[in-house]
Amino acid sequence: MFIANDITIIVGGSYDIVHCTLANYHFASVMTQEALRISNNDTINKVAVPLHKFEIANTVVWGRQFVPDIAIEYVKPAEGDSNFSYRFDHCLLHAEGTDDNEFIESKWNEDPLFVNIDEKNYTFDFHLQKGSPAINAGVNGSYTAESLDLDGKPRTDGKISVGCYEYAALYVNDETGDDENDGLSPASAKKTITGAINSRTEPLPVKVAAGVYDEVEVEAPDGQLSRVVVPADWYIEGAGRGKT
Repeated sequence: MFIANDITIIVGGSYDIVHCTLANYHFASVMTQEALRISNNDTINKVAVPLHKFEIANTVVWGRQFVPDIAIEYVKPAEGDSNFSYRFDHCLLHAEGTDDNEFIESKWNEDPLFVNIDEKNYTFDFHLQKGSPAINAGVNGSYTAESLDLDGKPRTDGKISVGCYEYAALYVNDETGDDENDGLSPASAKKTITGAINSRTEPLPVKVAAGVYDEVEVEAPDGQLSRVVVPADWYIEGAGRGKT
């Protein structure tokens, strides 16, 4: 349930939240609470309601105003069910704290390094920059079985990112690749470095397989070779010494 004072407030019930980015950069005066609040206090009906299950995994909870950006509110009921169960699993949290039975492998108060937080113009891009502590900080398993991120990129078989956007690499292979492929796995590699770079707007590492890459300018009738222009914040990884 969404309300004005928080990004998300949970009151009672059972919930599974996976691979989300809860980010509070609202400037309106009514948005005066944390990005996430979990509670058993139904203030409308003035009763305590049981929180049977609140499982949140591989999620970023961040904002501009509050540390912590998480509020946990328990009200002991006068009678009946007093269950209040919550668990944060491999989350990046805008809070100071330590791991325990309820907080598993957390990233505490580490800037997620979003691609763009422009508060002046109120424009935001919650993809992850290179060096973000959210990269490869997630947990695999049932959380990520056959899952895609918000862009439609597959969650990798290896280590995965925390948040709604996977920090993926683009793969290039001159022998097996095709620039019509998405480039998001070795099996669907791009053929050219230029094709990989031109396919995305957010900067990603470009993993280039061993080979000789003639980046041919398609429009040039004489097949003239062109330069590879690597934009700022992008970087290219080769196959390794002795393999290129």
